Amino acid sequence: MAFSVGKELLLKLRNKLQCFLHSNRKGRLKAEEVESIISLCKNLGPEHFNLPEKRPIDNFSSTSVKYQHVWENESVSMGIFVLSPGASIPLHDHPGMTVISRILYGSLRIRSFDPVQLKSEDGLLGILRQDSIISAPCTTALSPTCGNLHEFLADDKEGCAIFDILAPPYNTEEGRDCSYYKVDDEAVSLMGKQYYRLKKYIPTDFHVQSAPYRGPQVKGT
Repeated sequence: MAFSVGKELLLKLRNKLQCFLHSNRKGRLKAEEVESIISLCKNLGPEHFNLPEKRPIDNFSSTSVKYQHVWENESVSMGIFVLSPGASIPLHDHPGMTVISRILYGSLRIRSFDPVQLKSEDGLLGILRQDSIISAPCTTALSPTCGNLHEFLADDKEGCAIFDILAPPYNTEEGRDCSYYKVDDEAVSLMGKQYYRLKKYIPTDFHVQSAPYRGPQVKGT
């Protein structure tokens, strides 16, 4: 039953996203469209993706991050990140992208920043947007200007699973490459906001493992 409900929900998401993005806006979603997608995502749980609830899906190596690819076209992609207990995804950006994330199980610390200065070769300036613990069920969103850089740290007990929608997806040829950053610990406070220098780097100890997706299949272009 849950599997068929999950397929119906994913098809609704795909159809709605395709409808919103059909007008060739380069994958840009309007605020009201994001809210509509969030409303649908609020119905999704781990059971709809054939994921066990409140525990990792299989045997993890120490602090691993696994990715299950659900569906993608040139305008949008869907996938699931599964973080083992204590695993993390370093601070990274989403150039010109909207991202909607549904926490399916577990909890994690999320820290995000608004970019307030154009990128240079070594980094950028950002305002702290969020630094908090969130738990399933929860749906969040970021935009090109709001919370566009974020990092995740899964809790130490059960880890977490995150269903991600990216509009548009990463595409190096179109200038949407993923860059990683380190945070300069010394913040500058100005008019009640905390500004941080975010330095670009390559996280040599971070790897994402591909994992089989066992949930409902979503087809179509």
